[in-house]
Amino acid sequence: MSLVLPAGFLASPVGGTLSDVAARKFPQTPAARVIPAVCIAAAVSTAGAVVYGWTLAYKTHLVGPLVGQAVIGIGCSATLPGIFG
Repeated sequence: MSLVLPAGFLASPVGGTLSDVAARKFPQTPAARVIPAVCIAAAVSTAGAVVYGWTLAYKTHLVGPLVGQAVIGIGCSATLPGIFG
């Protein structure tokens, strides 16, 4: 079983909170809801992809790529509340 789904359940409220904070700070621009989450998601997803690729290249235990998938899932689902909002 992949860890992407549970990671999404954990990261979605964080992305929603970031979206709400950005909406309160910049009420005149609706696109501002997405900016903080996208910045964080870009860094987190990149780190997850590096972990995933590194653990596959060095043929580590199965837990390594699963952790990389979970980090990628956190990065992807942190942006969804801002986009859907």
